[in-house]
Amino acid sequence: MSRPDAGGAGHAGRAGYTGCPLGCGTGRHHRGLRPARPLVAGPARACPGSRPSPPALLAALRAFEYSPIATLTLRLDGPYRLPLPMMMLREDTTRSHDGQWVFDRGTLLGLEPAHGELAIVVSCADSALQRPRQAAEDLLLEQLREQLTAGRHAPLPKIAASAWIVEKRATFLARPGLARPPNTTGSPKLMLAGDWTDTGYPATLEGAVRSGKLAAQALIASG
Repeated sequence: MSRPDAGGAGHAGRAGYTGCPLGCGTGRHHRGLRPARPLVAGPARACPGSRPSPPALLAALRAFEYSPIATLTLRLDGPYRLPLPMMMLREDTTRSHDGQWVFDRGTLLGLEPAHGELAIVVSCADSALQRPRQAAEDLLLEQLREQLTAGRHAPLPKIAASAWIVEKRATFLARPGLARPPNTTGSPKLMLAGDWTDTGYPATLEGAVRSGKLAAQALIASG
């Protein structure tokens, strides 16, 4: 189960293992698993490993286009909490205010309260990535500060540090006419799962869950 052409090396589990540890609350226990084939997770271009990939599948994967997501993480020089762990930002393309969401990492991760930590997320971040990094950061900070003030929330402390992280292939572009591959591959022991498969949904978490269920059902049905 993999994502099309995503970065990073795949990981293959060795066939023949008899169990794997599963976390369950505060304890741990083992559930026996006896796969007929190795389990593989990694970029789709690396599958199916030693075999030539089906030409139709390769052609479908090469047709994909992608959209980036950028995240600006801010470490604040003092304590700070948002009213809610996640808040929506209002975009204004005329002012290059591209932020869509702000997350309070301090609240979500239970960080020490001495320093606030926020993350501003920009989906479809092509416009933001065309600017110099400092300019992009300054515009997002301007947007956040203005909207905090408009909402009568506490002003931000000074910024102690920042990190600008970009996932260039965060989501695929579900354009009309895009032929997304099914879960099956022609091999009874190799299935595809991911939001990019033919789920009927766009690039969403719901699509990813649906694809996983369909892949598991197809694998079980294959015997």
